[in-house]
Amino acid sequence: MKMIKKYWVAIVVGIGAIIAFFLFTSKKKSKKLEKIAEKIEDNTEKIIETEKKIEVIKEKTVAAKKEAVKLKNEIAEIEEAKETIEVVEVAIEDAKENILKKTRRKK
Repeated sequence: MKMIKKYWVAIVVGIGAIIAFFLFTSKKKSKKLEKIAEKIEDNTEKIIETEKKIEVIKEKTVAAKKEAVKLKNEIAEIEEAKETIEVVEVAIEDAKENILKKTRRKK
């Protein structure tokens, strides 16, 4: 009888140890899961922030491209106007007199 009681005690202790082991590991796992969930939430927030920044950058690039097209058109117009300018030749004596008139000092 004493031997049977010792075995039953050993069996009950063994089952209790197994149950305790699973309880402790489940608590550790739940803490790990909570930490992982917090990290996932932080990552999703960061992803949302970066997506907003990407949208702003895309808008800026579209605006810059439009401005570049406008500048190219203006440059083309200026080059065309530059080609059509007529040069008026002025006699050297007239130019000399004009320069002297502008640079005379008042006494």
